[in-house]
Amino acid sequence: AKALDFANVLYNTVLYFPRSTSVYECGNTVVKSGVTILGDGIDSKISGKLTFETGSRFITGACRDVVLQSGTHLRGCRNRLFENVQFGDVVTFDAKAWSHYNTFLNCVWIGVASAINVPRKNHFNKVLSCRIALKHGFAAGIKIAEADGWNIIGTSIEALPDATEPFGPFLDLDGRNHTV
Repeated sequence: AKALDFANVLYNTVLYFPRSTSVYECGNTVVKSGVTILGDGIDSKISGKLTFETGSRFITGACRDVVLQSGTHLRGCRNRLFENVQFGDVVTFDAKAWSHYNTFLNCVWIGVASAINVPRKNHFNKVLSCRIALKHGFAAGIKIAEADGWNIIGTSIEALPDATEPFGPFLDLDGRNHTV
């Protein structure tokens, strides 16, 4: 998976990860503006911390049909589409670099402690037709602090059968003009 080594310098590029019996290791990688990660569904697994970054609100990128096994971070990320992505860990938003207008479509989080953690001021993002299944002791399914205009539509948030207390709320919203 040497292509991910260049994700921080390539623009308007598709990095394709074909089906494989092994996991593509990426370490800590920054995925810059316009870069799209494309896989073949659950047979395309990427391990490591991916930070999606976008410098301009008009440059987009996507992540489709892939399993991201270890943490995804959004830093100043705008207009990204995450479609048919299975997240193996929480998606975090940077508290200092605002991320707006991102869409999570048909994504899945299974067995995570929390799915989406938005510390503050990351506005107007969408979570559409997703599934979030939380394991024991989760902090919150989706936690949004000081952010406005989130759309969470057609999304299920559930505790797995082995979930035990203590656990937090399934949905913790702070801000205005949310649609749930």
